[in-house]
Amino acid sequence: MSENQPPNLRLACFLQGDGVHNTFRVEVSSTTSVTVLVTHIIEVYNQSGFGRKLDPEKHHITLFKVDLPRDQLANVEAPPEVDILERMDDVGDYWPDIGQIQRRNVQILLKVDSFAMSLQQTGVDMVSQVSSTLDQLTLRQDKTAEAFRDAPSASAAAHRSAFEKQQEKGIIPIYNGRPYGRTAIPVQLFHPVFDYFTAQLSQKDELSTSKYVAVENLLLASQGLYASEPARWKVIKDLLTAAIGYPVYKDDISRCQSDGVVTFTQKDSAYKAYGIVLELKNEIGTGHSDPWVQAAQSFARYWSEEKMTKIRRATRCPTFIISIAGPWLCISGAVYLDRVVVQPLTDYMWLGRHPQQDHHLLRMTRVFEAIFRAVSELKTYYTPFILPDAHHPIERDRIYPYVQSVQGSKGTINFKYKGVLGGSDVVRPLFEAITEDGKPIVVKFTQFYNFEAHKLLAEKGLAPKLLSLNAQPISAGLVMIVMELFGTSLDTYLDPAGPGLDQSARAHIESDVKMALDLLHTQNLVFGDLRSPNVLVEQDPNGLFHAQLVDFEWCGASGEARYPVGMNPSKRIRWADGMTRGSLLYKEHDDHMLANLFLPPLVKETQ
Repeated sequence: MSENQPPNLRLACFLQGDGVHNTFRVEVSSTTSVTVLVTHIIEVYNQSGFGRKLDPEKHHITLFKVDLPRDQLANVEAPPEVDILERMDDVGDYWPDIGQIQRRNVQILLKVDSFAMSLQQTGVDMVSQVSSTLDQLTLRQDKTAEAFRDAPSASAAAHRSAFEKQQEKGIIPIYNGRPYGRTAIPVQLFHPVFDYFTAQLSQKDELSTSKYVAVENLLLASQGLYASEPARWKVIKDLLTAAIGYPVYKDDISRCQSDGVVTFTQKDSAYKAYGIVLELKNEIGTGHSDPWVQAAQSFARYWSEEKMTKIRRATRCPTFIISIAGPWLCISGAVYLDRVVVQPLTDYMWLGRHPQQDHHLLRMTRVFEAIFRAVSELKTYYTPFILPDAHHPIERDRIYPYVQSVQGSKGTINFKYKGVLGGSDVVRPLFEAITEDGKPIVVKFTQFYNFEAHKLLAEKGLAPKLLSLNAQPISAGLVMIVMELFGTSLDTYLDPAGPGLDQSARAHIESDVKMALDLLHTQNLVFGDLRSPNVLVEQDPNGLFHAQLVDFEWCGASGEARYPVGMNPSKRIRWADGMTRGSLLYKEHDDHMLANLFLPPLVKETQ
């Protein structure tokens, strides 16, 4: 074997349910994709004479990475989902060290399920039929990229009428909060560089004289009045480069000609990554579009190029967006998941100088130093992906937060995300996940959380068991809470289309909820948001129903804590008198909500 040739792996396979002697081997390169491996396994198995045939048209085949002696194959159960070989990965991603493969053990366990009907019979969209979660994600992202490649130019798409159509009726809306229904969870959860940028804004370390000079020159030039956008850009381009600390240059591609980008690449490499996408308008209201919207359109098109596919699949494509309108500047963060997400990290800041306002020069210099440091972090992050011989393993969790572990009482607990809880139309960072040992859990990110109140009830079995040691600070001002997955929300049972509850079940649920409230009230705590979605219900083996409270964001001291100013004010909800935005919490409110817990919402707003 030549020095540069990837090694071949000989892997022993076993089909769950077969006789223990029906093992077989396949030999593949470490660079073979799992998709190709499945095809090879089917071919070898069908030629082995084991008595049954695998048919990819009729069978869904899942591969699990195992390390099993043959005497453990009888009645072997499928491992947890975290051990699944994802179709878009390479075989070498799972066995990077060929020396660790035990020759007499089985490395791959096959689980076979029959399709209930063919894809042609179902008539369901192809994406929903792909069995592998990673395959589904890759298809969705590839469809998004293809649609952006076929879409109008970034400048045309940023025009108000075109943008409105894209956001309200298009197949590739940009999740930038326009309108509210196009809001995504914070970009800071997808890559730490955005929190790093924000943290740098409040640093107090000494900045260089040259940095102050560079920023001051940019501010003075930005205050000028220019006849056109090209005239403004000609003056400030080099000054902007000096202030940022990285060269800004044009990068014209099909259907996209942004004003400037900062990219990373290596000598003799075919790969590159984007650190900044910049869009400029001569003044506010000129140029037929918002530079913030146009920059987002440019970001989407740059990362949708076919040559960006490998890095797009291997990362969340974190990029900074700088939008400038005359002497005003805004910095945003962007990620490319199965959809494009863009969110502002600053407000629009005055790019101007005043002789009696040195504090503003200090602030703006700090802003440009923060962007320089954050872009440097991105450069380090992208370096392994832009090397000439770079390997690009597909990031299977790229639509989920980058945080995938929590500190528990016995050390670090690692987990993998399985999906979003609460529905795709709910804008909240709440996820179902699974630990390395197969335990289903819930991972929640929130601004506020009364961890001690949750812990108090969890110790009595009246709230889900916590895996977290505390409300762990993460990013964007959010904390993370990890708990065991329990039951089904009460509103599922109360829904007219739901399973319903008889009087006995309701009595048991109400008893548990009252017990939880009484325990909180003895500590002078008010739960606050006692609605059916925040009550979890489970039926024990004897058929008895039990309830737990969940979501302790509002929970606080009676007469001291206040309801959130963003609470839903709808009078269809049977709020108690005094339960309004910013008002004080009282125990009597919990009692009122308990009395109304099983009642449906009011048909219309009360006066």
